[in-house]
Amino acid sequence: MSVTDSTLLDRLDEYLDTYSGRDKLLKALCYSLKFATRFYESPKTVHDLKLVSSEISNCRTILRFLDYVPVFKYVLTYKFGKNEKDKYLKLIGRISCILDVIFYPLEQVAWLAERKIIKVNPEPWDNASTVCWVVSLYLGLMKALRSLSLLEQHKKCLKTTDADVRLPMERVLIQQRGLLLLAIRTSCDLVYAIHYLPEGFLWSSKLETWQVGALGMVSAGIGIFQSLSSWTKVPSS
Repeated sequence: MSVTDSTLLDRLDEYLDTYSGRDKLLKALCYSLKFATRFYESPKTVHDLKLVSSEISNCRTILRFLDYVPVFKYVLTYKFGKNEKDKYLKLIGRISCILDVIFYPLEQVAWLAERKIIKVNPEPWDNASTVCWVVSLYLGLMKALRSLSLLEQHKKCLKTTDADVRLPMERVLIQQRGLLLLAIRTSCDLVYAIHYLPEGFLWSSKLETWQVGALGMVSAGIGIFQSLSSWTKVPSS
């Protein structure tokens, strides 16, 4: 085995040793199985692929029962947008924090109700959690686009100075690449998330299983690439 292969294997091992890494890999596998239904005509095979995909999705839902601590830690660290200099990013950040805190109990009540563990109608809880998910993704996309716009303004300012701006310019370009990938990933998530809204809203319930799978695969692939690649990592000074 070459040094390059060994290094890649070490990085992958470290990545899979994290919660985020495992979740992204499970997401990629889940949506790959959905996408694979496009290539099979056998009802049994399609059913089996959907079943395994559903079980992986349930696994991710169960793991999200542990997300309360990191979510509350993020909210406390973020200080409700206190340190955001841009008023639009501050507003987006505050609403996103509220949605993140609300989403998890809604999703988990729906999951428990679907399994008859608690005796409530799961549908309104599931719909409410999906709405939170969709709005949060939309805000995430707006945040990425707004940040890209601010970086572009900063880049123009750097070009007007006579000082050596090679390192700051490199940092801006790397940040822009990362935000562009984030915007694409969030757009993919948003498109298929809308599919799960109650029927009648935009294209809800209109996507084929393989189309949802394709969007999810692209999103998961970008997420894994961003985590493992140095292409979007800002160098230290």
